Parts: sequence; structure tokens; C-alpha cells
Amino acid sequence: MTTTQAIEKIIATAKSEVGYLEKKSNSNLDNKTANAGRNNYTKYWRDIKNWGLGNYQAQYWCAAFIFWCFVKTFGLDKAKKLLLHAPYVSCYTAGNLFKNANRLYSEPKAGDIVLFKKSNGIFGHTGIIYKVANGYFYTIEGNTSSAAGVIANGGAVAYKSYSISVAKNSGHKFARPDYSLVATTKNTSNKNNQTNKKNITATGVITEKINKKIAGVYKTTGNLNMRNDANTNSKILVTIPKDTKVNNHGYYKTYNNVKWYYVQVTINNITYTGFCSSKYLEKVS
Repeated sequence: MTTTQAIEKIIATAKSEVGYLEKKSNSNLDNKTANAGRNNYTKYWRDIKNWGLGNYQAQYWCAAFIFWCFVKTFGLDKAKKLLLHAPYVSCYTAGNLFKNANRLYSEPKAGDIVLFKKSNGIFGHTGIIYKVANGYFYTIEGNTSSAAGVIANGGAVAYKSYSISVAKNSGHKFARPDYSLVATTKNTSNKNNQTNKKNITATGVITEKINKKIAGVYKTTGNLNMRNDANTNSKILVTIPKDTKVNNHGYYKTYNNVKWYYVQVTINNITYTGFCSSKYLEKVS
């Protein structure tokens, strides 16, 4: 399978879901239109729970739709690699992970994941691009509607289109999965296979969650390293001095039973976002 074929496959999966409507209760989840409502119940959240990645049923689901499509197309392990984490439930988190991996762009391509920026400067909606032509990019989005413009929490999987120039002016970005990871399969020696297994064991199982109750302002209880992922093996982005205030928007990951908060801090007029161990953060408001 070539890179082009991999992109065509993920787009085909997303297109097959167009017309799906969210449900008012936890029933008829597999039927596209039955039990339609406004309570954010979907088969996408149900399947994410069944995959052992957390119960988010009845929450906003635009990112869950994208993650579901990648898992259905390429399998869970490859979806994690393509999206840099699992499950993809936060546009805010995805934007920073792709940025740290130098895979966040201003120009769209087919197969990209668009991240729409809200007025507060945070990415808040997402979709997958299936075509770019004549100054426009065309998307398939979950939890939107067919109305013009960026519609978050619209309740349906739908086709949309946007001007590239307007998107640039609005600060929208395009996350580009490395489809070469699924385009070819390389033979590896037993030694390499053992090395890969050790690396997987070393990083542990990292799950992402959202809990608005933990959102707020924290201060560091000592000099604290901010990293690009939720473990001590990840790249250090900046060392935050003791008693520095940081903002947590409620997103975190758990690694080896320790919560790592996804926080934002400004140091010397430079703003950083990344993961810090909650063991060294004290909530102040």
C-alpha cells in the first residue's frame, strides 16, 4: 500500500460515515439516523470505551470521530502512531503534539487533519481533509452541520468546505499524520523486534482524559521540567522555576498511575505548552 492509497483509505472510511446523527440516549448507536438528539451519544465514544481507552460518552465528539476513523482503517496500534497519542479527544492536545513533532502546517493537503482555532486562541474543532482545489479545502467533520462556517457541536457527520486564505487569517492549522508508517511494512530481525518491544514497555500505557474539575491555575512546588509527552523519557521543552504559575485547561494523561497535566506557561515572553507531573503542581485557583 502506497502513501496515496493509505490516504484514500482513511478518506473512504470518513465518507462512509457522512449522515450519521448523534443520539439523545445510549441506544440505536449504530443506526445513522435513529434516536437522533442533542445529547452527544455516539457509536464513536462507545467503541473508544470498548477499546479500553476511557468512557467519554455524551461529550463533544468531533475528535472522537477522527480517531475512530483511523482505528477502523489502520488498527489501534497504527492509529496511535499516526495521531501521536490515543485516544484523540482534544484538539488542543493534538495541535501541540503535532507542532512539537514538526507536523503542523499552514497549507492543507488531502489526508490532513484540520484544527480550527477558536476566538480564545485554542483549537476547538476538527475534521479530515479529502480534497484541496482552487483555493479551498474540503472536509468531513464529526459533530458539525452543513451550515456555512465552522460549526462545533452541530450533531452530525457532514461534508464542509473552506477558503484556504480565510483559514490562514483565522489561525487554523493542518496536522499531517506520517502515512508512511502504514504505507509499507518492513521486515525486521528478531533483535529489532525485541528492541521495539522494550521501547513499548518503557513508555508504558498512556491514556488521555478530560476533567474540567482539575482546570485552573497551579504553581510549581519546585523547578519542574515540561515535556512534550507524559513520561520522563520525553523531550524537555522548558524547565519551569519554582513558584511559577501555569494554566491547566482540564486535559491530562496518566502514566504509571501518575497524572501528567497538560499546561501552558509564559517564560521570558515565550509561551510553552506541554506535560508536567501533577506531583509537583499545587492548585492556587
